[in-house]
Amino acid sequence: MVAIDNFEHVSLAYGSGVAARAVAQVRRAVLQWFGRHADIQFESGGIIYGAVPRPLLPAQRDVAERDAVNPQAWLNRLLVNPPVVFLPHDGGTICLSISGSWAEPDDGAGQAERPFSSGCRVPFFGEMPGRGAAWAERYRADMAIVASVLGAIPREQERDGYAAAGPVVTGAADPAPCSTAGPVFRMVTPREPIVRCQPDGVPPAEPMVFAWRPVRDGQSGRDVLFYELIPQLCGRDGLRRDLAECRPVLERLGFAVALDQYLVASALDLLEADPDVAVAVQVSAQSVSTCPRWGMLFRRLTGCRSVASRLTLAITETASFPDFAEAIQFVSRLQTFGCAVAIDNFGLGYEVELFESGAALLERARQGLSGCIVLDVRMPGVSGLEVQKRLATLDIHTPVIVVSGFADIAMAVQAMKSNAFEFLTKPFRDQDLFDAIGAAMELDSSRTMQSQERRHADRLMRNLTAREHEVFVRLCLGQVGKQIAHDLGMSEATVKVHRRSILHKLSVKHLGELILNYAPIVRRQSEEQHG
Repeated sequence: MVAIDNFEHVSLAYGSGVAARAVAQVRRAVLQWFGRHADIQFESGGIIYGAVPRPLLPAQRDVAERDAVNPQAWLNRLLVNPPVVFLPHDGGTICLSISGSWAEPDDGAGQAERPFSSGCRVPFFGEMPGRGAAWAERYRADMAIVASVLGAIPREQERDGYAAAGPVVTGAADPAPCSTAGPVFRMVTPREPIVRCQPDGVPPAEPMVFAWRPVRDGQSGRDVLFYELIPQLCGRDGLRRDLAECRPVLERLGFAVALDQYLVASALDLLEADPDVAVAVQVSAQSVSTCPRWGMLFRRLTGCRSVASRLTLAITETASFPDFAEAIQFVSRLQTFGCAVAIDNFGLGYEVELFESGAALLERARQGLSGCIVLDVRMPGVSGLEVQKRLATLDIHTPVIVVSGFADIAMAVQAMKSNAFEFLTKPFRDQDLFDAIGAAMELDSSRTMQSQERRHADRLMRNLTAREHEVFVRLCLGQVGKQIAHDLGMSEATVKVHRRSILHKLSVKHLGELILNYAPIVRRQSEEQHG
């Protein structure tokens, strides 16, 4: 099965006629990938269903043998991370996001109980299609930007008028383009780039180049720690444009991973070619939430720790994580290879720490946690709700935000009974999560400040003598000197002497400040003593 993820978007923004042409274009691409003898059985709603004969056709076997993998692995890699298909339209280009799945019956099993080996369709994180002329106009404008970016990715190999669609293609270096300022280089074509089907007739795109941005030591300001790889489009006027403003558009339409895979593959080429350079690449939080699509990265880093140790992936703040579990798995795998991962804080100014499982979070919690905790209900191993319960048993009261894509009322009630600060049901707006994090951080900060003040007050209170403490408690409870003298069997003059000593030892200037700062502590201690 091969599906056009943005089929409904194209239908609404461009019309049913263009949507039909999109299906025909993908159909031609499928025949190219699997050979002319592939059996396309029917199409419905932008989804193409068919079968590929076994054994694989000669062209497919060549690809599989060249890549030293079995045919099933080759098929899975193609459908898990398929090409972007380009459709010429009205002097421009429409990019079609493709995903697929497959299943293969075991011929040795009985007909009634035939097991399948299969590959699952990866999720599409583009925004849901809208309605109305304004939405259609914005989508077409966004698509023009996406096409200009993805169209700038170099072609890997020409075959029958299309760029190569196989998942592994070796290319050669291109000459460096002209530039106006700053160091610029044109990367060699990656060994496993994002592949695409671009038919003849698509307008030539502005070439993509990379600029180096040195990141220096914060103390000396002289030593270069690493170079950040900055993708730019080199216009026909010779001026270069950074792609930073394009990233939110790529995320909105669901194509961020296409650019990010090419950037990471290009960085790996550079690291493999030059053992003395360290490189950082920005990737979208949306992209790293589809861990299966990064098989190229994991395969190239396997056994290459010298390369991995010089690669930093910075997850940008332009989008939230659509799938926390996948993102955590992605980050954890990179860290096992030795890569550095920098996670931006969505502009909120917070340091972010990811954990590969609930068990890892609980282990870290024993060392103390501050800030707020965001838990997904479905996590590897221990569930989010169980982690929340165990945090309480560890006497850790850091505010917890629980998120779930499979929530019901009972689950939400259970989370709130366990003192969850907030419960969010996917899909939620980024701002809802940001607001919840901000409020949780404010609560934790307030609790931390109160805790620090209480500890400071406790240290000062320990300087009081037993008699002074008796007087201190009664002063905080609002008793006057005559009443205190009567209760404790001392003169009013002695009470005044104790009061002056108490004010001095507790660093307060007058009785009003003493009551304001210490009366809540005394009342709390009294409540704790009396149950």
